[in-house]
Amino acid sequence: MRQTWAEGEASRTVIVSQTSTEVLDQCRQAVATEAGHLGGAGDSFPDGGRPRAAFGRLAASAAMAGAVDALDRRMHADFEAAERLLLAVERAIGSVEASVLTTDRAAATGLSGTAV
Repeated sequence: MRQTWAEGEASRTVIVSQTSTEVLDQCRQAVATEAGHLGGAGDSFPDGGRPRAAFGRLAASAAMAGAVDALDRRMHADFEAAERLLLAVERAIGSVEASVLTTDRAAATGLSGTAV
């Protein structure tokens, strides 16, 4: 959505704003992509339930299985938390983008005297 006018300052304002929204949109998309990667990484850690036999027949096998399960749960939870934070950042960037567009439209209306 590129809007231009024949007159100086109004044209520059809209072009700068358009570029800003394009950059914000690219940033928002990159953050969403990374959030998806973190979510996928977190899903690769099982949420417990590793059998004791996976660590052999030693007396410490149960303790080892428990420790690995705890690590898996912690990694899963940490990646999930990071994904949620990045999704919150994505929403915040979207809000900034919407605000820039709203301000741009208001300024364009004020400069041209008609709604854009």
